[in-house]
Amino acid sequence: MNTTYTVILWVIIVAAIAFVVWRIVQMARGKGGCGCGCCSAQGPSPQKSADSTSSGVQCRLYVNNMHCNNCERTVTTAIEQVESVHGAAADHASGLVVFRYDGREETLEKVKGKLEEIGFPFDRME
Repeated sequence: MNTTYTVILWVIIVAAIAFVVWRIVQMARGKGGCGCGCCSAQGPSPQKSADSTSSGVQCRLYVNNMHCNNCERTVTTAIEQVESVHGAAADHASGLVVFRYDGREETLEKVKGKLEEIGFPFDRME
């Protein structure tokens, strides 16, 4: 094979590897798509869970890595699976997640742990 073609082939291979590594780093930093392919999905905004009771403490968390409506659904579902949590709603544009819980610190820690577990780390709380 001609030396010129070999060099061109190696340049293309190195460029492709560099691009893949760059995308992995971007996703790890929470930039770009979430990597699951859901960010290109179109659909209506998810139904926000209505809190049927006014009891409990309202919590406002900011979460990283939400990029689309499907990310919102994933976060909302995960938070609502934690015992003593109800009425969760997420907004991917602002990163805000609002929910009511029993006010115990251990419940809040379970929510934060659940968010980390599913790949949406807690950023800050209001």
